[in-house]
Amino acid sequence: MLQQSTKFLPVLVAGLALAAPFTARAQTAVATAHPQYTKALTDLRLARALLMVPDDTPAKKFSVTAAGDIDQAMAEIKRASIDDGKSLDDHPPIDANVSHRDRLHEAQALIESATRDLNAEEDDKAALGWRAKATKDVADAHAFVLAAVNNEKDKPKKS
Repeated sequence: MLQQSTKFLPVLVAGLALAAPFTARAQTAVATAHPQYTKALTDLRLARALLMVPDDTPAKKFSVTAAGDIDQAMAEIKRASIDDGKSLDDHPPIDANVSHRDRLHEAQALIESATRDLNAEEDDKAALGWRAKATKDVADAHAFVLAAVNNEKDKPKKS
């Protein structure tokens, strides 16, 4: 039985090698058709990373909730149009010298950018429901980031 299945192994490998360029081309075509979704995913991925930098401030609970909303929004965006295949950790490095409050403000700006991208015109009527859910999740994340900013206390300045 093993000998029979190994006979087809070269055929299987060759078939996969031939299919790979078509799969990559299809993913590129989808990303090109919806560049605003790709940009929204990129912004949300970085915003999430900024929110998940360890901290022990009162704002932490809001940051964690916002990150959960971002996860839900990203899942909806992927259902609506495209899965760019990138992991949550695929983002620029986070500057360790930036204050937590400044990271929250940067996350807020990224979420606002993603909101603008999600509000771009959509031709695919089937994607509208998923996009609406993603937009709601992004709005929820934005509200929690604002709550985190409002609960983040400035550290006293050294004299």
